[in-house]
Amino acid sequence: MSNVVDCLPPFKRRSEIDVLVGRRLRRARQSLRLSGSQVADRIGGLTHGAIYNYEAGRSKVSAGMLARFAKAYGRSIGWFFANIPDVASDDTYSHARVLRPVAHEEKPLQQAAE
Repeated sequence: MSNVVDCLPPFKRRSEIDVLVGRRLRRARQSLRLSGSQVADRIGGLTHGAIYNYEAGRSKVSAGMLARFAKAYGRSIGWFFANIPDVASDDTYSHARVLRPVAHEEKPLQQAAE
């Protein structure tokens, strides 16, 4: 009998990075001595249960939601990923290999059109 999680596409499965980011969310919240309800009030549009699901890695945190957490906790988005092993080796995140910082590579629109 196969596990229900095995039936999900890879991008919907809970991965190690989801759990690690969730732990960082919890650490940031606890360092500020906030309850899940207080964070939900700060962020807006979430319940304390949703906060705990993110922290447990049961729910994936979108980029936009992570930005909202970072702002509420006074942290940079990078803090949530600091010292986490390279996730590009995980097949779930193989698409990340092609991503690179674009701020240093973008040309002004006039130069790009030439």
